[in-house]
Amino acid sequence: MCIIVTLQLAITISMLRTNPIVRNLFLLLLLAVPASIFAQSKAEINRINKKEYQEIVSDVRRSIEIFENNAHNARKIGYKNGEARAHGKLALAYYIAGEVDKSTKSYLKAIELHKELGNKKEVSGMYSEFGYSLKRFNIGKSKKYMRIAINMAEKHGYYSELGNHYNNFGVVHEIDGLLDSAVYYYNKALRLSIKRKDSVGIPYCYENLSGAYAIMEKYDQAHLYLDSAFQYRATEKGEFGVTENYSRRGDLYLQQGRFDAAIQAYHKVLRLANKLDYSAMILQANDKLSESYEKTDRIDSALYFARNFKHINDSLNALEREKELLQLEVAYDAAQKDKEIAEKQLALQAKQTQIAALITIALLLILGIYLVWRWQKSKRKRQKLEAENKIKQEKIRISRELHDNIGSRLTFMISSIENTGFQLEEKEKKSLETVSNFGRNTLQDLRTTVWAMKSESGTLEDLMLRIADMRRFIPDSIQFVMTPFEGPEIQLEATILLNMYRITQEFVQNSLKYAEAKSIGCDVHVEKRKNSPSLIRRR
Repeated sequence: MCIIVTLQLAITISMLRTNPIVRNLFLLLLLAVPASIFAQSKAEINRINKKEYQEIVSDVRRSIEIFENNAHNARKIGYKNGEARAHGKLALAYYIAGEVDKSTKSYLKAIELHKELGNKKEVSGMYSEFGYSLKRFNIGKSKKYMRIAINMAEKHGYYSELGNHYNNFGVVHEIDGLLDSAVYYYNKALRLSIKRKDSVGIPYCYENLSGAYAIMEKYDQAHLYLDSAFQYRATEKGEFGVTENYSRRGDLYLQQGRFDAAIQAYHKVLRLANKLDYSAMILQANDKLSESYEKTDRIDSALYFARNFKHINDSLNALEREKELLQLEVAYDAAQKDKEIAEKQLALQAKQTQIAALITIALLLILGIYLVWRWQKSKRKRQKLEAENKIKQEKIRISRELHDNIGSRLTFMISSIENTGFQLEEKEKKSLETVSNFGRNTLQDLRTTVWAMKSESGTLEDLMLRIADMRRFIPDSIQFVMTPFEGPEIQLEATILLNMYRITQEFVQNSLKYAEAKSIGCDVHVEKRKNSPSLIRRR
């Protein structure tokens, strides 16, 4: 057989050297192996994390070893969800073993990882368990974390977690001496556990109610609840639940003064707790046995169990553990606050960035609107100037046309009439003079019109000079007086100049035709009015 295997291996090596196809297939196979191992590791981690509560507490030391390895393996392959769940289970095992400092570290690690992953339901569960683990060391912190757990579960409807939360919260209230509140939460947890058929939660609710009624000295009800719990404990896997039930029963007997029955129950507890390596229960059983033997005057036995209690208590180093626990808890609170501050700062920075972006967009929009408005205004101004320039050019063209064509023809006509008048008799000459004067007046009107068209604007002084020129058409027998204007220079538009000139011209002509005037006077008076900045007054 050995020779055949050696021969096959030699053949395989030879093929890898000589056949590239075989070599490539072999390399692909090697690359595929780690992926399959990785998948199996992840599945194995999940399988281990599914271990139930009773299975964990039935062999605490073995559970600690298993979940330490599971957390390590999950971290090694970067499987955060598996690592978080492993730390949650490990924290429970450490707590049962009485190693509170290690339990706290695992709880805080589990909470941290679940928060990173956004597992709100698991965060709620871890807060509840962590708060419960602090009940003997810091009742205020215990209530704080349990309230967080309950609020989360109620808000998101995590009913599978709420029963356990209420039950543990009742225990914390009982330790704090608030029995009515404790019973309220125990009953609330019991109703929810029965509704959900929670075989783990129901016996705990019964046992907690039994303890509360025992404190209130309602012993019949206390025994009734304890018997109901034992019916569930007897069907559980492992002996952890039965151990706790015997411990409760021993407390009840001790409180009733039934010391022999209490001693018998505590011995059962001690035997089972040693088997389970349940440190807290071992410590309690020794303490209660010492107290019970002392009550029955069996001093040797009382001293024996008192020494055991002291030895175990010293080994657990409770005071140092409490200090470490508080330090860890303070460090965790500080880390949480730092994280919250960082998140708030990031949110504030994001908000400030958003506001700055909105302001920038608004400014750009305003600038854009302003630039468009300026462009439109410039465009309208340019269009207006172009239109005015076209009008001006057209006016110049028309005035030139009037001056060059019509003006020259009128001048020719007047000149021809005057030349003809030299050849006619006196009577006919007067008729021609009338026509000639009419032509001159028309030519003067034409020149005035051309002047007004050529000028876009003019001063009041220009207008008065034009009016003074009318003296040429007034007979010498009639006095024409122009009063000089003394005042600031006034600018008038061409249309106003022409209209005022025509009005004055009409006034002078009417005075000559109808008034039989001896003298004609014209002066200027300026008044400030909304719609009429200037006014020529005649007399």
